[in-house]
Order: sequence, then structure tokens, then C-alpha cells
Amino acid sequence: MGKQDIALKSYFKNNDRFADLINTGIYNGIQVVKPDDLEELDTDSSLYIHTQGMKIPLARVRDVIRKSAGDCEYVIYGVENQSSIHYAMPLRVMMYDTLTYEAECRQFVNTRRNRKDSEYLSKMRKNDRIHPVFTLVIYYGEAPWDGARSLKDMMVDMPKWMEKRFNDYPMKLLEIGTCRNTFQNQDIFNFIKIIQLLYSDKVEELQRYYANIKVGRDTAELVGTITENEEI
Repeated sequence: MGKQDIALKSYFKNNDRFADLINTGIYNGIQVVKPDDLEELDTDSSLYIHTQGMKIPLARVRDVIRKSAGDCEYVIYGVENQSSIHYAMPLRVMMYDTLTYEAECRQFVNTRRNRKDSEYLSKMRKNDRIHPVFTLVIYYGEAPWDGARSLKDMMVDMPKWMEKRFNDYPMKLLEIGTCRNTFQNQDIFNFIKIIQLLYSDKVEELQRYYANIKVGRDTAELVGTITENEEI
């Protein structure tokens, strides 16, 4: 784990920032998630898969994950940080989400004393329900993202009639260098604006814009860490 990844994880553990990140990156600015409703969850999504008499470990650790109450009973939100382009990222996100769903299904089984009325194969009951999971990928590399944005992007060419029947899995991506989203949280706004100006080599514009604007120390340190700018 690099220092950039560690710095981002620490930065977005702040509930005000995390809420604005999700509201903007997933809900296009609609204020769905409130900071006070967020609850921290265990980032370790690892578990064992039993198949054909074998016990196969799947080790996966989320960068940041939160649970939020609201219109739904509760929703699980995960954030994954990427410093470089991952050409299998949609598959990776799908795996994270699947493991989260699988872990919740197993909780029904593990906490239930009477299993006689559970379905034989899944060990779940007909009325058992799991909670929605959303994952937002934050890409903060300088090069434009040219990787897949959905599972279909990773597939070989398919005829149109097959594409219509293919179960795609789109990835929610926030590309720091090019995003034009309007963030309400001033820390995130400054974080993204400074990085974009630095990536565009607009140092003089950066100095003019922030001549009389105070930027939080942790935001400035995060920008310096990500851009490897020792002066900042």
C-alpha cells in the first residue's frame, strides 16, 4: 500500500467529505447521504468459498466503506482509490460488491438457530432481504482513464442481439483530473481544483486563485502527496 493510497483513505474517512463524495459521484449532487447517518464498517471483505469439496480463500480489503440509513433501511457505500489505470477494474468492483452481498447472506445463516424452514441450497428463507451496495472508484492519476468503465467493455465483440441480453455491470468512476462535478464540501472542491490546475501546468493561475483563500492543511498535504509536489 503506497503513501498516496494511505493518505486518501485517511482523508475520506471524514464523514462530511465521504457524504459529499457519494452524493456527487453517485447521485449527481442530490443530497441523499447525510454525514450523521454514516456508520463505519469493517473494510475486510475476505471470505472462503466452498466449491467441489475445496475451501478457496478470497482476500479483498476495501479502501473505505460506510453504512448509511435513509429512504432505504440502510445502504452500503464503498470507495476504491486508484493511482493508476486498472484495466480489469469493473470486474474488481463487481467482486467487491459480490463479496459484500455474500457476507450479508451468510449472516442470516450464521445467526439463525432454527434452520429447518430455510431453503436447502442457499440456507436462506424466502423473505430474507439484503441491502444495496454502491462502489465509487476514485482515479487520481494524471493520464486520462482509458480503461474499461463496465464489464461489457472488457468483453470480446458481441453481435447487437447478444449485447441486449448480456448482463452488464457498469462502474461508477470519478476521474479527479477531468471531473466537472460541483462539490459542496469545500475541502473536496479545493482538493480537485488544485490537482487539476497542477496537472494542467497552470501554476500561475493556481497562485492567483488561492492568493487569499485558505486551504486546510490536510487538503494541501494530500495534494502534495498525490502529485508528489514537495513544495506543496
